Amino acid sequence: MSNDDQPHEKHLSSAELKANQLETRVKGGKKRIQPFLMGGEGTSKKAKLSNGKNDGSEKKTKKVETLEDAMHLAEKAASGAEAASSQKSTNKGRSESGDDRPVPGQRDIASTQAQNQQTYLVAGTQSTTPQIPHSSNRIHSVELPIRESGPYLEAGLIHVADCTNSIQTPQGSSGSALPCATLSISRLGERVWKDQLPGASCSAIAASRSLLAIGTSDGCVQLYGTSPTLGWSSGVGFRSHPPFVMGRPIVALQLQDEQSDGDYPARTQMLVVVADGGFGVYTVVPELKIQFKGTIMPPMMHMLLSSNVSTESHLPNLARIQLTERNRLILLLSFHSTQGRTTHDETSGRFNSAPSVGAGGSLQAFVYSELSDLWMRMADSRFVLSDFYSTLPTSSKSKKETVGELSKLDDSVRMGAISSTLKTSRGRHAHLGSHANATYNQIRDDSGSDIATRSHCEDRMACALALKSSSEFEYWLSMYVRTLAVSGHKALLRLIVDMLSGKRKKDTMDDNTSNESICWWLSDAPSVLASDRRKLIKSIVIPEMSKNRSLQRLTNEVAVEVDS
Repeated sequence: MSNDDQPHEKHLSSAELKANQLETRVKGGKKRIQPFLMGGEGTSKKAKLSNGKNDGSEKKTKKVETLEDAMHLAEKAASGAEAASSQKSTNKGRSESGDDRPVPGQRDIASTQAQNQQTYLVAGTQSTTPQIPHSSNRIHSVELPIRESGPYLEAGLIHVADCTNSIQTPQGSSGSALPCATLSISRLGERVWKDQLPGASCSAIAASRSLLAIGTSDGCVQLYGTSPTLGWSSGVGFRSHPPFVMGRPIVALQLQDEQSDGDYPARTQMLVVVADGGFGVYTVVPELKIQFKGTIMPPMMHMLLSSNVSTESHLPNLARIQLTERNRLILLLSFHSTQGRTTHDETSGRFNSAPSVGAGGSLQAFVYSELSDLWMRMADSRFVLSDFYSTLPTSSKSKKETVGELSKLDDSVRMGAISSTLKTSRGRHAHLGSHANATYNQIRDDSGSDIATRSHCEDRMACALALKSSSEFEYWLSMYVRTLAVSGHKALLRLIVDMLSGKRKKDTMDDNTSNESICWWLSDAPSVLASDRRKLIKSIVIPEMSKNRSLQRLTNEVAVEVDS
């Protein structure tokens, strides 16, 4: 250590630092934390080090580094304080005086404000779940159902309720323009009633014989009632309920009346779907009550994950969601890939389709199970290679046994097979179910060429049982046995006979399995839904097996067993 450093070390003694600090406070008129205070901390550290074995050179180096660090920290604290209290008069005064040293506690306040602001921005910009876009149409309309009887019913008159979205100054107001939804009822094109919902835009509309529902983009549902004697033929409505706050834009609405003998419905139900995928089924008449609720996001994410689109921002479109007459909630989703569109090749004259959206195709149908709170996939294009999968609607066929809920769902999604990944390589579609005189002399080998058909029949039987459709279960059971007979699967034929016979050990039976259930092969009930088990063997299994000569011995064994 040189001699020049001795005066400097003496100048930074604790007594002189304290004197300088007090003198600065008196001259400045304000109490501030100066770098000398931090230097004092460094000097105290130096005093502690002087009691050890360090020499003077190490003391000088430690002192200088401490002072430099203190100045650097002071500059950072001053910059943080200026950023937190910008545009304030206090900072302006300090800038003009040339004193940028921070006030005690200012650094902590600045860092806390900056952290809170960053947290707010992150929470405001990030979305936890994908949102379903609501309708942005300018006009929403629905035909009002007219009661079949009434003392003043005017036959042949059509009443339509339409809701028009616009940006205007509400009637009777002198303020600025804002979104407004104008609801009106028209009879033969003439407006007979009008109402206005200021500050909201209509995104969905639905009507029943006694109620009219309007869903808005601000997450509310407004209900309107009408005359108890004339119904909507009166052409007048009134606000019958307070606005129901759902919290998200309304995506879909449905009002459904249960059938009754009189003019008044026994019960009116309302289905509401909001933008975050949540849905609820409510009883509105005779009293407002929740029936069940859930979300449609699981089937949407399932359809998205099975496609070739990897972004969650491109969700399937909500094609249709509704309550059926049997109080069953069905959902139809449509999906189109964003990676390409259908193009026309002028050279070859062919249309190049868009990239595939998965094995299920671009249309899929689901049914909600209220007891299990789960969605069941009922129809898609995964069985496009089946002999019983047709591109023609089954409702156009003359077979009565194919007409049912399951067949209607199949019809609604068949066009989605065009975009399915599964493409037949040989164009084989025998459609054994649509030909009465099918040839059974071509026995298939064990290469598994009938796997798609067998799987299709098993899947349709399971779905028919879930929908409690007895006629469709019988139809697909006959198609299943026909496939097994053509393929010569003796083991599977014995299995289906054993399941229909209901053979079970008494020691494995309990009260739960003795009743009829969806697990029909485990139940000892005499019937499957409304179909007698023994009758199914006699009317379906044995006739189909007898058409294959190679199964003659097995057919005789089954016939003897059933008769005995």
